[in-house]
Amino acid sequence: EGNILGIAHWGRDQLDKRLTVGAIEHLREKGYDPQSIKIAIAPGLGPEHHYIQEADLRKHIRNLWQWTGNVRFEEFKDERRYHLDLLCYLLDQLRDSGVSGGNIEAYGLDTYEAADRGDTFSLRYSNATGTPKGRMLIAAQLK
Repeated sequence: EGNILGIAHWGRDQLDKRLTVGAIEHLREKGYDPQSIKIAIAPGLGPEHHYIQEADLRKHIRNLWQWTGNVRFEEFKDERRYHLDLLCYLLDQLRDSGVSGGNIEAYGLDTYEAADRGDTFSLRYSNATGTPKGRMLIAAQLK
């Protein structure tokens, strides 16, 4: 049918609900072959800085078993933190949906670390440090 451009802002909740799989399935139903879909993944919060306290885990993650291999925990002060690797889980879901790994380009920059260097914006960094809020711009061109 021609070129299409889809933009999604996925976070922990959307990945936990496996909306990536649903989005690719929707495109398949519209006649697009998942093997031909090209995916670009913008920078985001890396696993070192994306964590949930154990007390909040069940509230935020409904399907923890699906995160196998993409979650690790650490003892921190008096609590246990679960670090989530959103990028790796997203890549797993895309591959599970039939998207060719060669058609996925991921910019694996941790926005928290980059914001600490002054290179970009991170809402989590801004909230943690009190630095001014900002935004990120994504631009794409279809040929």
